[in-house]
Amino acid sequence: MKQVKFILVALLVIPTSIFSKEYHIDNLVALEKAIKALKDYDKLYIYPSDDVFYTLNKPIKIRNKNNILIQGYAPYPPIIDGKKVINSVNGYNHKPTTHAGLFDINGSTNITIRNIIIKNSNFAGFFVKNSSGIIIEKSFTNNTYSSGIGVWNSNNIKITHNKVVKACNGGEQECITLSNTSNSIVSYNEVSHNGRTVSVESNVSNSYGGEGIDIKQGSHNIVVKHNNVHDISHRSGIYIDAWNSEMYDINVSDNNISKTGNSGITVASECGSDIWSIIISKNDISENSKSGIEIGGYINTAKDYNNNYVCGVKPEKPALMSNIIIDGNLISNNGGNEGNEWLGYGGIDINSPNIEYIYIGWNTLISNATANAYALGLKDIVGQDDVLQNDSQFIFGYHQLTNINVRDSYEFIPILIQENVNNPNSISAEIEYNTFQ
Repeated sequence: MKQVKFILVALLVIPTSIFSKEYHIDNLVALEKAIKALKDYDKLYIYPSDDVFYTLNKPIKIRNKNNILIQGYAPYPPIIDGKKVINSVNGYNHKPTTHAGLFDINGSTNITIRNIIIKNSNFAGFFVKNSSGIIIEKSFTNNTYSSGIGVWNSNNIKITHNKVVKACNGGEQECITLSNTSNSIVSYNEVSHNGRTVSVESNVSNSYGGEGIDIKQGSHNIVVKHNNVHDISHRSGIYIDAWNSEMYDINVSDNNISKTGNSGITVASECGSDIWSIIISKNDISENSKSGIEIGGYINTAKDYNNNYVCGVKPEKPALMSNIIIDGNLISNNGGNEGNEWLGYGGIDINSPNIEYIYIGWNTLISNATANAYALGLKDIVGQDDVLQNDSQFIFGYHQLTNINVRDSYEFIPILIQENVNNPNSISAEIEYNTFQ
């Protein structure tokens, strides 16, 4: 009888992380060498430079890396200056680009960038593309051609506790941009003083981009909370734009938005793609030139310098917007002028003719310009009698509701607006328990 022998083989699994290296650098030459040498699980600590600034000769690029930490020294973070870095292809100098960064991450996972200052970028400041698990925190960008922080085609991104100043200074995009990105959070950032945006297509100042925080173009499952957005010229503080891809599940809560040249928060779909499940809650929105909150029904029919529509095709009608909740916001002192241009409006501006369901409740609207709430296309709706006070009328489709009894504006005023039976888009809305002063 044959004996069967069993041979036990023990496999020793050695964690990759034990082979990781730490780099501690304090000068430009060492920084360039360390960036080139970085491998998975490595850590790079950057100290203040002996020359004050790290004046780069080329962008910092992280390509196809995993589990890397790049951290500046606290409390004196390193300053990375991009004034000498130009967009060069085959030795030929091109115009600055909006789709790259001075600190550029592509095809990577689990990268943390912390406590870094970027200034004078001819690109974006931090730029992330085709990546996941990226954290950018406690960093500062100042004077970037495109976004201070731009994220494209990525997943599981965290942008928190950063300061972004003078972004989009000459270029397009927005101060913080998330495009076609999912399952991400933008929180506790301060965004202010956008630069002078110029359209590549038309060379017209302030014609494209420059919003404070923009969630756009197919992004979904995004939280925007506890940000402070202020002093944004010409543009909205927080912009939610589906553009040409369906967008859904966006939560904009607990932000402070003030002193913008447009509306505090705007929801739109410039190229006509559907957008749904949007929550705008508990924000403090004040002193914006246009409205506190705007649900925009406009479409973008502009063409580029090749006479092609910027949307790819000409949008034919406003997008369907559904399941929008505007709840618990403080909206005050909005509307009026920017320069010599009358922007009017004021509190909540619902100007899309293609809304399936919108709920407005428990907001406080104080001292806004023309109307605390303004709605285009919602005429002939059956509503309760209680509306507003004096010059703060509810307006529907340019027609003020009639046969109303105006009560003391300091009361909570319940209003239920039922389905609009005369509108082929079957608009329905609920507006209840808002305080108007």
